[in-house]
Amino acid sequence: MTKALIIATGRCGSSALARAIKEAYLCEEWYDEPFNPDLNSTNEITGVREFDEAKGKSYDFAAPWKDVPPNTIWKCLLTLDNHPEEYKDIVEFFLDFSKQFEKVILLSRRNNAERFYSLMMGIQHSQWHRRYWPLDVTINSEHFITINDFFDQNKRIETLASKTNSEIFYYEDLFTDEETSSKTWSRMLGETNDFEATYLRWLQPKLRYRMKPEEAQSRARQKNI
Repeated sequence: MTKALIIATGRCGSSALARAIKEAYLCEEWYDEPFNPDLNSTNEITGVREFDEAKGKSYDFAAPWKDVPPNTIWKCLLTLDNHPEEYKDIVEFFLDFSKQFEKVILLSRRNNAERFYSLMMGIQHSQWHRRYWPLDVTINSEHFITINDFFDQNKRIETLASKTNSEIFYYEDLFTDEETSSKTWSRMLGETNDFEATYLRWLQPKLRYRMKPEEAQSRARQKNI
């Protein structure tokens, strides 16, 4: 594999999958949400979006998306404004952009309640990419645009699947027992020499960010000892 693209809805394991693919296939580079304006900024002098070291590791709008380098893995989310300004519609952009890749993976999650809760934990408690135990979340009017867009991502990925005659892969079939995960991985990418190592490092259920109540309680007790 020399060029792979993950197009995903938010909070469905796309970062873990990207890391797993990068390691399993020895990809030279991982472009992590390169079109996310919240992880990049616009240069006030040039007007060009560029990498902002203060905001994180993501690449920028200047990344070579018009001529994708070989041996790279790209992870992109279907958030409304996560596309270059040259395109007005995110679905049309990904239909065009995906033509450059040898492997395109559509990833989502069936359980929208858990997906939504994960989003709100990120927004209100900054629990994006680390393990956490459940905390209370609240919804108010300032979240409505984000929430509407979050669920509209389901429609966008279904449209992409329909227009490209592609399968949508699901979080629940990948981050699960090893047998089911292996079958999903094989349909997604083909056979891997050492899937067990990939599974143990990136995909097994105990690595999920959200802890089960009993694990959270156990950790809390240990912390208070």
